[in-house]
Amino acid sequence: MRLGKVCVAIQAGSPAELMDRAETALKDSKFLEFRLDSLPKPASALMYLKQFLAEHREVTAIGTCRRKAHGGGFDAPLATELEILTKAAQAGCQIIDLEIESAEECKPAQLAKLRTAGAALMISFHDFTRTKGLDQAADRIEAFKPDFVKVVSTARTLADNLAVLRLIEDRSLASHVIGIAMGEEGIVSRVLSLRAGAAFTFASFSGGTETAPGQMTAETMRDLYRLEHLDQAFPQRPLAPESVRDRALAHVIEDWADESLYFYEVLIRLAWPQNVDAAVELFAASAPDAPRDLLRKTMLEGGAALTKAQGVGRKPVEQVVADLERHFQALDGMLDGRDWLVGDRLSSADLAAIGQVNALLFAQEARAAFSRTRHVAAWMARVDAAAPKG
Repeated sequence: MRLGKVCVAIQAGSPAELMDRAETALKDSKFLEFRLDSLPKPASALMYLKQFLAEHREVTAIGTCRRKAHGGGFDAPLATELEILTKAAQAGCQIIDLEIESAEECKPAQLAKLRTAGAALMISFHDFTRTKGLDQAADRIEAFKPDFVKVVSTARTLADNLAVLRLIEDRSLASHVIGIAMGEEGIVSRVLSLRAGAAFTFASFSGGTETAPGQMTAETMRDLYRLEHLDQAFPQRPLAPESVRDRALAHVIEDWADESLYFYEVLIRLAWPQNVDAAVELFAASAPDAPRDLLRKTMLEGGAALTKAQGVGRKPVEQVVADLERHFQALDGMLDGRDWLVGDRLSSADLAAIGQVNALLFAQEARAAFSRTRHVAAWMARVDAAAPKG
């Protein structure tokens, strides 16, 4: 069985749509999960699934038919679920996913029959409200000695991600573990679980087809892992921090730079008249024939529209200035007593933050906030000296 690192979860409203999406998903991954429980009649897809897997022998497939009582979409008794999973294995699925509640409900003979269907058994636990008791959940699963242990919680804080990553680290030497924290707060766990030792992780087929809260698309996951590929290609200049905790922190800082500082930069640099001329001149240097008045008008209107839609552009000017001060002081505090934002060398966190800081400094309000920091200027010089050139 050839396991990829990212399994694309596919759900649909009909067998035909399920197979069409599977065909399209092959460009991103040869590792697919077929959510049979998303169909009105899961059994109706088995013939098509068998044909698809016969035509695509390079595909590794997971068959899932989770019941409604345990977070899925299949409204039927245990015996019917087991029948569907058995037939999915016989159709060619190399892994079948059985939720822990169903495993505990099974009679020994039922579970033994499922194991002889020809597929590896993954037993999964899902908590749709919180992250708590992860080790106890894993112990419940491991009592059945499955081939894969899957523990999924719901993240409410960053610390919940670290709890999931710690579970993976602790258990991955003895078991094939998959650990995920659902929800927007759990994105860190999805990105870093492989680094912690997870057997694989999950992505959605496309935006709007997520099978769990916070699930990212296969395309997004591929883009996020480009940093991993860069580190493998250029090991002498790694940009990803080494420890799981530092990688999680770097992810938070990158998100802060991209999703917060960026919009402040657009607002004060492009939407405030006192600062926009510097941006106009910078752009005009590469397009000398462009009318300056039109450039200025376009930047002011575009910057205002974007930031109002996002939210920061609706704040009073004095609040934005106070926010800039707070952001620069936060950056200064992170650098107190250390050379780099994360770890002991240049990382992706430094590059993400300095890109936004450099852009912010085109605006006079940001320069004023910068002047009141103690460590940021020296950090910028270090990053400039250490960053890859050319």
